[in-house]
Amino acid sequence: MSTVELLLAQLGTVVIPAITVQFVAREKLVVGNSPVKIGWFGEDLEAWFFGKIEEPTVEITLRYAKLTIASRDGPIMVELGENKETTLAQIYALMERQPNGEQGVLLTNRWANIFYVCDVNGDLRAVDVYWGVDGWYMNARSVAGPRGWGGMDRVFSRNS
Repeated sequence: MSTVELLLAQLGTVVIPAITVQFVAREKLVVGNSPVKIGWFGEDLEAWFFGKIEEPTVEITLRYAKLTIASRDGPIMVELGENKETTLAQIYALMERQPNGEQGVLLTNRWANIFYVCDVNGDLRAVDVYWGVDGWYMNARSVAGPRGWGGMDRVFSRNS
């Protein structure tokens, strides 16, 4: 009998309280002058997400897992299944809990925290957040791209 090695080792869950106001990416994701210390944005994140406005949401539980081996987005998304999509507002809510790189569910050791979020056109993108020398760095890339993720990165998705 053979065993199947999973890409993701489940670590836990985190509750994101209800988001009661619209999340306007351009207003919330600000380098420097923000309640969350943001140090940098990638050009793709800016192009694909800064026009995005997300409506209020109910409380939600996210699960997070460690990527056990290097992988591209496709196999990760297959393992996550239909609960893979998260929102910018949920990412920001987690960053608010660690505004200056404090310890928490988001990695702060320069490994990526990976989320799958739909952009302004409804295309699913990989959004990564990691702690850098001057704050949170955020980037986005195509899930069909050739780059992969490292074996110590953390992946977030909806719990149900």
